Amino acid sequence: MMKDNKLSKFANIDGRTLFFNIYSKIDKDNEDFNYVYDWFVNSTYLDLGNPNFERFINSRVSLKTLSDENYKKELLKFIKKFDFEIEGIKTIPDSIEVMKSNNGIIDIEIIHKGENKELKSLPFYLESNGTRKMFQLFDFFMDALKNGMVLFVDELDAKLYPLLIRYIIIYSIIVKQIKAMDS
Repeated sequence: MMKDNKLSKFANIDGRTLFFNIYSKIDKDNEDFNYVYDWFVNSTYLDLGNPNFERFINSRVSLKTLSDENYKKELLKFIKKFDFEIEGIKTIPDSIEVMKSNNGIIDIEIIHKGENKELKSLPFYLESNGTRKMFQLFDFFMDALKNGMVLFVDELDAKLYPLLIRYIIIYSIIVKQIKAMDS
């Protein structure tokens, strides 16, 4: 016969019961449950199949592209991995101060190497869906990689080319290995 303890009332729970349903009824001071709960809470979830989130992410521009040259270099390096014709990123205006006086509007142009190696700017909205999506997801990817977080992206395969997804996975493995060597 089962001993009378806090968990005995959960003995008949089947495999389809959600963890958080059980957790909400158990002692909140349980370290094992708190560890799992914190893992989920500190993970990021992006739903690319949600039209509202899709609109939000498509209209979003990180202010770091205006204020942080290292960020801009990392973003360019990241984007060049899957579109080697890209040579630069141009923001109009080119500073946060000017952007504030411009009602917060930022235009982005991607600089490409054209014919005869001539550089040409292309408005961001004319870029391919894959390039725009990678540009807009870069913050989320880098935040997860640099902070050792988990990033769940629903519908990623429907929104990006398979080679881009492969690159993201390889890139994350390399970053993880570099972090392990630095430790």
